[in-house]
Amino acid sequence: MRDIKLLNLNHDNSISVNLKEISSVQGTENLVQKVVKCLLTSKHSNIFIENYGSQFNQIHLIVDKNLVDRIKQFIPLIIDDITEQIKKEQAQQIINGIEIPNSELLESIEIESIDYDQMFNVWLIKLNINTKSSNINISI
Repeated sequence: MRDIKLLNLNHDNSISVNLKEISSVQGTENLVQKVVKCLLTSKHSNIFIENYGSQFNQIHLIVDKNLVDRIKQFIPLIIDDITEQIKKEQAQQIINGIEIPNSELLESIEIESIDYDQMFNVWLIKLNINTKSSNINISI
């Protein structure tokens, strides 16, 4: 599958927004982009895909230090939901006769770490994205 390249996967496994050029992305990079787009899209905001997105945008602005541990328990549920959304989308594409390369076929997303930086008020999440043919580590 191909998509417009919106994100860059940097050498340090961080992700940056691609605003310099219009190009296409496929394979592993496309899967990483799908995961990040789904994570950052508000749940139910995509009129074309009913349950697309996550509730992550609702928790990233919470600054109450007492809630950090509770939110850390909620993030794995968000990642599981994203995993299921992408797997269902890919299964439907396969049923429709669209070939998905093994480097893009999602098997699982594992959380390596979840941290909250109180100084900058941001979540730091490290994920391992496992496909049929490779593993990708990203930091969000």
